[in-house]
Amino acid sequence: MSIKTFIKNECSGWKKSEVIILSLMCIGILICSCIVKDGTLKTTAALTGVIYTFMAGIGKVSCFYFGLVATTLYCVLLYSNHLYGQLLLGTCYTIPMYIVGYFSWLKNINKEEHAIYRESLTWKQRFWFSLVIAVSIYVFSVCLKNVNGSHCLLDSTMTICSIAGMILTVKRKLEQWICWGIVNSTGVVLWTIEVLAGNHVYAMVCMWSMYLFMSFYFFVKWKKAIK
Repeated sequence: MSIKTFIKNECSGWKKSEVIILSLMCIGILICSCIVKDGTLKTTAALTGVIYTFMAGIGKVSCFYFGLVATTLYCVLLYSNHLYGQLLLGTCYTIPMYIVGYFSWLKNINKEEHAIYRESLTWKQRFWFSLVIAVSIYVFSVCLKNVNGSHCLLDSTMTICSIAGMILTVKRKLEQWICWGIVNSTGVVLWTIEVLAGNHVYAMVCMWSMYLFMSFYFFVKWKKAIK
């Protein structure tokens, strides 16, 4: 596939409502950042993160480009706020998985819709997946406490559910949005705590709130598409 054809496909299939929603979210982040005077790093991380999630939701392969930028910048913020669980996740897992996801999605594109095919787990798969996630959250939170991490249970929940969510994203599964819903809810709480502690990370609170909205929106959208 040529670069010209790839760009054409990525720009095709957008609904007017989707363009409006994404535009409003980006404008919202910019306004929030200007009001509270967030730095360029935080604002760019928030913008590219929202664009990545939205484009992943509508099944566009190019979402992974924005994901790489967003995660790299986000890792810098995680390091400065001592959130080592999420930092380890971003550098050693999420970024490599973006590359795997990119090539996996390229092989599963619906040429008529210019977007990926979507699937869902069986109930048996959902049960075992949920059990592994719950046990992993507990074990990892204990590990984080031993290295003096901040907000260990919240950090552990975000880390483990992000790992699960990324696996499901690469495999194009509906249930990824449940994992991302948990991650995003935890993210809102985590960064709100940082704001209340005096850290100027308002763009992060805004970003995670938008992520939370998108996780619900795309769960419903994918569920309808699979039916």
